[in-house]
Amino acid sequence: MLGSRRFTIGWTLLLVSIARAQAGAPASVTVVRGSEFRTSGGRPVDDTTALKRAVAALNPAERRNTLYLDGSYTVTEAIRVPAGVDVLGGEISRRDGPAVALLGDVGDISFRHVRFRGSKAAVHQHGGRSRHIYFQGCQFVAEGEGPIPSDAKGY
Repeated sequence: MLGSRRFTIGWTLLLVSIARAQAGAPASVTVVRGSEFRTSGGRPVDDTTALKRAVAALNPAERRNTLYLDGSYTVTEAIRVPAGVDVLGGEISRRDGPAVALLGDVGDISFRHVRFRGSKAAVHQHGGRSRHIYFQGCQFVAEGEGPIPSDAKGY
């Protein structure tokens, strides 16, 4: 019961932040929506460039640190997520490798209610150390398999 209440409060705070940002009022945290960087294109959809541009628009030092995945995104190469970023909601998929890359020394990154689909290695850390990487309410779905919630035993 308490978990669902926290989830509702979290979404309410996110929606208030989005409303304030859209109204031009100062918000404590600025949210970057992935859909703002999408282009309409043909099939198959490749959102790699759109998500790279969305991540580039983040600036944790100026409290512009939340990437809101408002939909399903398909990438053909891993998206590098910098330190101090929160990734919230939606789905990100990649068929032939990890959808997200943590490169070098990174920390204070959270993934909340994100569904990772496709590759068995959803997030890959390479070179350096990763500290304080959090997965809350995430699902990991490998091709041909059902979802594995992030709070399952062994995760």
